[in-house]
Amino acid sequence: MKIIRTTFALVLILLSPAADAVDAPFLWQVQKAGGTPHYLLGSVHLLPEDAADLPVAIDTVYARARGLVFESDLDALKSTDLQQRLLLSGRAGSGGLSAEVGPTLYARTQARLKSRGLPASFCDALHAWSCGLFMELAAFSKAGFVGAAGIDEQLYERAGRDGKPRRGLEPAESQIALFTDMSNAMAKEVLAASIDDDDNGPDSPQAIYKAWRRNDISALGTLVNDMRDRYPMFYERLLAARNRAWMDELPGIYAASQSQLVVVGAAHCVGPDGLIGRLRALGYAVDRYDLK
Repeated sequence: MKIIRTTFALVLILLSPAADAVDAPFLWQVQKAGGTPHYLLGSVHLLPEDAADLPVAIDTVYARARGLVFESDLDALKSTDLQQRLLLSGRAGSGGLSAEVGPTLYARTQARLKSRGLPASFCDALHAWSCGLFMELAAFSKAGFVGAAGIDEQLYERAGRDGKPRRGLEPAESQIALFTDMSNAMAKEVLAASIDDDDNGPDSPQAIYKAWRRNDISALGTLVNDMRDRYPMFYERLLAARNRAWMDELPGIYAASQSQLVVVGAAHCVGPDGLIGRLRALGYAVDRYDLK
């Protein structure tokens, strides 16, 4: 199960559009009766540097939106101070990773590191959650994937150049705290999930990409449900709890007289705790965006 890739990154592996690609993947119009039409985009956060241009409907909706809302302040997330705090928080205490996770998981970690071309001792001084993230990032970095090419980053930078208002649903510090403040049991869950990733399985990045590009909500929903069943603590922390908190903000955003575009990870939109179902429960008409 791509627990980190599906939810925290939703990384796209393929460089060319998938077969049966649609013009408006994971894009919805959100509207109260008689009100202003707004938009919700289920995003992917990382892309190859030479990835294809964004689907045409995303450009169209961006042009219509007068303001953009992201998960957080992307400039703050990239700040030197916050990045240093994340790195320092990832360092394990006395005994290092082996003392934190025990001999069995530590041995599995060493084997997985070597299979990804890293030294077996690479994570010895790291917490379990930090090791899990580093293993994922190393795999994608080797393949040429960067945040600067991701949908969020592209739209955030474009809005800055165009002078469109930008805001976040949660402080940057709280995104970092998702990992730095997690319990040891949950951190081990994150590490184990990263080790268990099957790069060639049905939940591989290629399969996730194709599901997103084809607007296959059912396929992505299956992955989210699998995460809920197999890793309930991390599911609650990374998806369900944040979705509930964001629902305190979204009605005010969608009450604006001018169209707003909300951009969040695609996994936040689907499943039993997804934003689509929660918005509909509040009386919003949430319909797949129809490119006109």
